[in-house]
Amino acid sequence: MRASIAVVWDLLLPLGLGLFLMPLDPRISSLPLMFWILVQLLGASEQRRWALWPLLALLLLNTRLWWFNDPPHPASVQDGLVLVAGLLGATTVPQHRWLGILRLPLLALLPPLTSLGAKPWAPNPAVGANQGAYLLGLLFLLAVIWCWKERQRWLQGLAGGSAALAFVMLWQTGSRAGLIASAVALFIVVLRERAKAGTWRRDAALLLGAGALLYLARWLLFSTNSSLPGLKAGSDLGRLLSAECFAALPFSGSNRLLYGVGFDRVQELCQVPFQALVLQHAHNTYLQLWAGAGLLGVLALVLVLVLLIAQWRSVELEMPSGLCCSGQAALIYTLLQGCFDLSLLHWPVTLAFSGLLLGMPLAFCSASGQRMDRR
Repeated sequence: MRASIAVVWDLLLPLGLGLFLMPLDPRISSLPLMFWILVQLLGASEQRRWALWPLLALLLLNTRLWWFNDPPHPASVQDGLVLVAGLLGATTVPQHRWLGILRLPLLALLPPLTSLGAKPWAPNPAVGANQGAYLLGLLFLLAVIWCWKERQRWLQGLAGGSAALAFVMLWQTGSRAGLIASAVALFIVVLRERAKAGTWRRDAALLLGAGALLYLARWLLFSTNSSLPGLKAGSDLGRLLSAECFAALPFSGSNRLLYGVGFDRVQELCQVPFQALVLQHAHNTYLQLWAGAGLLGVLALVLVLVLLIAQWRSVELEMPSGLCCSGQAALIYTLLQGCFDLSLLHWPVTLAFSGLLLGMPLAFCSASGQRMDRR
């Protein structure tokens, strides 16, 4: 009975993701996912309520900000709060529910089928192609790893179909960041797994060779207008000019090196004119953080990364292989995406779901700690 209730409850995740990928007001999509996190925090065990209930209070105090989506964007302190809430909300999820949490979100691929169109396709025009591509890239990774690790034929076929559908949608967005980050994340996870079998050198050569041939096919088999991943002189020059401005902001005034210029001011201080447009964000999560919060903001990011990596090292041998690969691929993908765009930020749906996946090792570490306490 409890298992059935948990499955129904976890359906809020694909509901929120599916609404985000449909041509609707994206604020609607925040409700199911944020409600899922709020109740998870409210139902925390007695040992963790001292930390998670104050976090719940902070979320409730900021309800207007994440619901109406009106902080200074495309990055804000509220974005960090929602991401951390998703990450710590993961610690309240028991181990037996994680399989469903990784598979049920693939249902979100069905609603966008009604609006699938030619490149550049934005699943939800209100949020843009890159933000939709970020989420589709995550779903693509989850589907591929499920297909790779699944042993039952019919489930493997279902996972493979989901992976193919996610890839087609991701391809139609034309997002280089989504395609490259998902491909590299899979490459790294596969090599780590093959290293355990002692064949990583051969497999690395095969994967690198296949990737190189695919990239060269842009010129050999396709026209110069092909949208295969590669350099785009116009777009990339704009990104470089924007990155130069944002990288210099912490050096532009007194004490800005320590705590940046503030997330609410970066758009005022960096307005880069380029090809009849004005570029107002860094197209890079780390540069945006560096400009807005300085050295202290970078330290905050490093602290979270050190925590996650340490937890992965302590629990990965105890976790089922499929869950472990999915969580590590999500971590690598999120970090790589940050080098190319700000697609993670701005919308509570992508922040909360990413935080949930990133927090997977914390959930398993907490479970191990509880077993030790019982002993």
